Amino acid sequence: MRVGLVVCAALFTAASARPAWAQAPLSCIDLGPAKAFNAYVRTDFQGTSSDVQGSLGAGGSVWLWSYSVAANLPQTQPLPLALAVGGNLLVDSSGVWGNGIYGGTLTTSNASIAGSLTQGNALDFAAAQQALEDASRAFSGLPVNGTTTLQWGGIYLDGTDPGLNVFSLPAWATSNAWGFEVHVPAGSKLVVNITGDGARFWYAAFDLPGLSPGQVIWNLPDVTWLPIEGVGVIGTVLAPNANIGFNNGVVQGQVFGDRFYGGGQINLAPFTACVPLHDSVVPNQPPIIAAGPNQTVLIANGADLAGSITDVRLPIGSLITSQWTQASGAGWATFADASQAATHATFSSTGTYVLQLWASDGQLSGAGSVTITVVDKIPTNRAPLVYAGPNQTVTPPSPSTPPAFKLVNLVTSLSAPTGM
Repeated sequence: MRVGLVVCAALFTAASARPAWAQAPLSCIDLGPAKAFNAYVRTDFQGTSSDVQGSLGAGGSVWLWSYSVAANLPQTQPLPLALAVGGNLLVDSSGVWGNGIYGGTLTTSNASIAGSLTQGNALDFAAAQQALEDASRAFSGLPVNGTTTLQWGGIYLDGTDPGLNVFSLPAWATSNAWGFEVHVPAGSKLVVNITGDGARFWYAAFDLPGLSPGQVIWNLPDVTWLPIEGVGVIGTVLAPNANIGFNNGVVQGQVFGDRFYGGGQINLAPFTACVPLHDSVVPNQPPIIAAGPNQTVLIANGADLAGSITDVRLPIGSLITSQWTQASGAGWATFADASQAATHATFSSTGTYVLQLWASDGQLSGAGSVTITVVDKIPTNRAPLVYAGPNQTVTPPSPSTPPAFKLVNLVTSLSAPTGM
């Protein structure tokens, strides 16, 4: 029998009723756009003498030296997106087994590129980072139902829930731990929340019998510096605010951080578990609605409405509903599909119309508006008429005093282009 420091003891036995939050049909915590990548960092990624078996994303610049990216992705046409880089990309004596998109400059030397590397915008990196931070907070807010024991330099995690086991431990406990020993039902999901700063995975053993790497996540929401060395981490490492120094070892899962450098190996084992998101974890917020830009259109053409709706925290079991309406106008506006944010509108007469896009997530709602000016024809642009004023003769008051005079000018545009 182990005797040690019990950090958290909200243990459910196999015979205990599962908590209500685990029984209800809940939505899953979502890692957002970054979940498509085997490794993703908010800023820069520097990889040396190793590989990430899946795709790599970085909001900053990427430097690869003797490194391989996406070698374990299917090499069939069309080739996968192997690299999404917001800044500069350097590929030196390295292989990229797919296509890549970069936002800055490209430098290659002795590189093997299976697809093409093109300049462009691959991803909304700010939105991806926000989603990771939201997910990290959501994991942190899950009710703990397992027991954590610190003993003899080891970290022991014991749980009995056949579905989901959630643990919490302080970051300092990981700094000199020889290993993690997990005892939970085979096939269950595992969430380990490591709180505070100062964590590290340092020559520690990971013993997780009966668990798949895709069902395990190590969540470190507060860590700003995470050394990883000499380990074989089983599961995904979610540390959205951490500078990760991974010198050697293996992570069998995804790696999410703020910055990355080193030669550690990141194996392709994406996090696929559906971990329920409880309503109390992230409060609901109203939908964010953009009705699109104001427009001047011909009455014969109508207007293409480019509305968009974003919901940061969709309530469990809810769906977004939307509706276009007319707030005011010279006549009547007719919508091709008023329930779609992006749709087409026609108008019964010329004049100015104000249209509103409404949205609701079942609890909270909001609206955005757009002004459409409808005309018979778009006026032809003409050069402005410029009058510089009358000719003048001025006499200085004295040889040492400059003359004083006033310029009168007039600029008239008969038909200025829209927005000018």
